[in-house]
Amino acid sequence: RVPLRFSPTSSGDKFATLVVNSSAMNASRLVIPVAGRKESAELIVLSLYFGNLTPDLFPDTGFVTAKNNGTLPITIDSATFGTSPPFTVLAALPKVLQPSSTLSIPVLFNDPGVDGYYSDTLAFAYAPACGPVKILVAGTRLSAPKISGPSSIRIRDMFCDFIVRDTSIILTNTGAFTLGITSVSISGSTDFSVPSRLPRNIAAGRSDTLTLRFAPSSSGFKAGTLTLFSNAVNEAQFR
Repeated sequence: RVPLRFSPTSSGDKFATLVVNSSAMNASRLVIPVAGRKESAELIVLSLYFGNLTPDLFPDTGFVTAKNNGTLPITIDSATFGTSPPFTVLAALPKVLQPSSTLSIPVLFNDPGVDGYYSDTLAFAYAPACGPVKILVAGTRLSAPKISGPSSIRIRDMFCDFIVRDTSIILTNTGAFTLGITSVSISGSTDFSVPSRLPRNIAAGRSDTLTLRFAPSSSGFKAGTLTLFSNAVNEAQFR
């Protein structure tokens, strides 16, 4: 008996010829065909990044792509995160994945409530396998533009005719993205106007000033409502 070792370096069918030389009188040279096959179970999973999400986009669903890169059917038994992140696997497992086929696994990114970068390891247990496949799932929460300004404006009394009084309105972007002031409108008295150039942008965390002009055409108490139109998520129309 002669031991024969099979150590394939790749999957698939392998063929060889074994030649045995001997002093036997009936066959001094013995030729034996040899064949073997290596099966493989290889699961490939791509990482998932949700990108930058503003609060109004939550919850968001992304998809993890898993591929059976082997020659045997694979059963994905489970997909679990390492900690308790704002991510949730939505797929019902186990699922069988045939060779060369792919599977899209939905993952939900819930609103964590606080701005920042969030990530965790998602581990796939499958059979047959030598160990779990682990990937990174990540996403960033960024607050959208938010506008902050005075709740009301009281212009000092004017005692002279044909006088124009300008008042500065300080607006602040308390969000993480650029705030765009697109236009304004004034209802009520026509003695109020905004001569400031529009549209204009206010960077995250910065402030800017709009000018409110009061040019009364007659005596008496004047009142109106100033509305600012913007991309702010807290108040797209700020009054």
